[in-house]
Amino acid sequence: MLVTHSFGLWPVLVGEVEGFCKLEGGHGPAWVQHVIENHELATDEQLAEARDFVGRVWTRVTSSVLARPR
Repeated sequence: MLVTHSFGLWPVLVGEVEGFCKLEGGHGPAWVQHVIENHELATDEQLAEARDFVGRVWTRVTSSVLARPR
C-alpha cells in the first residue's frame, strides 16, 4: 500500500494499515474502530510502528505547509 499526497509518497511497509497491529483480526473500517476502541493509541506498544509512520508523515506535511510562501 502507498500513501500519497501532494506532499509526497510513503510506502506502508507492513502492506496495509491492518499490518500495524497484527494481533487484531478483521479488516477495513471495522478493524480501525476496534483498534481505536480497544487500544491506547498513544502508548500501546503494538502501535509503536504506526505512531512512527504517522509521525514521519505528519512532520513532512506540516514542514511543507509551513515552508510555503504566503
